[in-house]
Amino acid sequence: MRMLISAILSLALAAAPAPQAPAVADDFNDGVLGSQWTAMFDPLQFWTVYEGLGYFNFEGLTAPFGANQEQFIIEAGLGSPIAGAFELNFRLVWEEISSLPPGSGVTLTHVVFLDSGLGEIARVGYEDVDEFGGGALVFTSPHGSASVPQAAAGDATVTVLRDGSGQLTFSAVGSGGSASGGFGLAAAPVAFLRLQVEHSTLCGPCGPFLEPTRFDWVEFGAPSGPILSKSGSCPGPITLDVNGATANGSVVILYGTAGSTTKPTGFCAGTTVAISNPQVGATLNANGSGTASLTVNLPAGACGRTVQGVDVGTCTPTNAIVL
Repeated sequence: MRMLISAILSLALAAAPAPQAPAVADDFNDGVLGSQWTAMFDPLQFWTVYEGLGYFNFEGLTAPFGANQEQFIIEAGLGSPIAGAFELNFRLVWEEISSLPPGSGVTLTHVVFLDSGLGEIARVGYEDVDEFGGGALVFTSPHGSASVPQAAAGDATVTVLRDGSGQLTFSAVGSGGSASGGFGLAAAPVAFLRLQVEHSTLCGPCGPFLEPTRFDWVEFGAPSGPILSKSGSCPGPITLDVNGATANGSVVILYGTAGSTTKPTGFCAGTTVAISNPQVGATLNANGSGTASLTVNLPAGACGRTVQGVDVGTCTPTNAIVL
């Protein structure tokens, strides 16, 4: 096995495909809301919303006011909806909400929202229910959800990936530490990306609610690296598919328990995978389009293991999936 790994990792670097530019990207550094964004704003809602200091900022006023729901959205429409795999990356910075006691029934949500034009596909956000103890990053799709606790005031860098079969996975690094996992299936094309702040309800005399919230940057588009997807269920036959790998190159399939391992030295040093003590399960040869496939019959003992690929030509890991 060691000789096999050594031989694989000794392959010469193949020419990598040119990276594809994101469909939407903004670092909010120029102080002017970019032309790709459309603002959706109710003039009855008293907000301070602006781009400045390297962020897109949402801030509430200190005076209470009456309304049924306050909401602010900036929306970017995609010229060509993304029907297959996608990658969403953003960094959110927040402060704790004030004057909102436990039991008020109000949930403050700062959210990134993906829409088909016919309905919601998935949303990712920081939700806060009172002024004590912080909130959580909440990942929601029509077929699943996940929640990651966060500190009362903090920040998070988030990646959401949809593979070729529509499975959604996330990774987040922020005030609540590091976390990753899956949150269901969403196969519809994405036509709109929205950055949104809202409350579930609003009682005017209870305000103010919204403390400063800032989007540091956001990128959305086709994946920047190879994608691993699966069909079938464990135990039983499943098929692993890799797309976007180096043309005519090799992809190592690793497996193990969820965690993190960084290769310390040698070829592909510095590459990190989301598996503790990864083992090599197979080596796939990609075709001229950068795709490869493997079908295996899994026993019950393999269910729950994490699987991830590494494109040997570029030392780029795929997303991780759970069997």
